[in-house]
Amino acid sequence: MFLIEAMGRGVPMVVTNVGGMPGLADGTGLVVEVDDPDALAHAIVSILRSPTAMNEMRATALARYGREFSDETHERNLIAFYSLG
Repeated sequence: MFLIEAMGRGVPMVVTNVGGMPGLADGTGLVVEVDDPDALAHAIVSILRSPTAMNEMRATALARYGREFSDETHERNLIAFYSLG
């Protein structure tokens, strides 16, 4: 849940390559392998050193949050789901 909350705030994320995390980070952050602290550090520093990349990830995160995870999206999906019944 915290990754979706970060996305909703436009915070670029760095995630490990497990579960659904890479999918959440697609366009909104970077993915590193598990148990690779050097890759983790490199990913964090690379985002911090590139304002352009950070702003692109931020914009992508905010847009994606609005499309997929916002309260309005959940409400619309729930109404559509229960209207089918």
